[in-house]
Amino acid sequence: MEIAPSVVFIFGTPCVGKSTVINELANQGYQSVKVDTLITGFVAQPCKADFHRLSSDITNKIYELCLQSKCKLAIEMGCLIDRDASNLLLEKLGKKAVCIHLSLPIEEAKARARKRNLAIQAGQNESIIIDEPDKIGEFYVLMEQNLPSQYTTIDCCQFSTIRCLTEKIMKTISTKGHTDE
Repeated sequence: MEIAPSVVFIFGTPCVGKSTVINELANQGYQSVKVDTLITGFVAQPCKADFHRLSSDITNKIYELCLQSKCKLAIEMGCLIDRDASNLLLEKLGKKAVCIHLSLPIEEAKARARKRNLAIQAGQNESIIIDEPDKIGEFYVLMEQNLPSQYTTIDCCQFSTIRCLTEKIMKTISTKGHTDE
């Protein structure tokens, strides 16, 4: 019998749509987990360096959550968790996990960051402000360094609505299924 992975990891730079996708997957029966929330259990006001420094602790916490969970998980990984820590976590989870990398052209990400920052300042969004949106390219370098060894990239610009993007992600998840032995 084919079984779809029960843990979906969403990787991507800021403003690519990870949170929106995670929220949509929650509507599909997934429990959402955000690395930005997990790290605050280790550091109250984390910076980029904290994600790298605490990568093993964070991925160990994610592994514990995966073992304890009785439902499917959608985990927003971002782009700051160290590649080696992610690969070790994925190795432990085996076929239970699938990785999706959401991509977006850098100029679109900059525009989204500016728009998001305005929404945060207006109290319409609770995300983290992106300092200096024009420097968002730094996150692209980090994403390239930190992507795990195996993942599927989905270009977010190819989809006109979040519904279409979510359908593509659900199809990707289902095609990564494995035989229950």
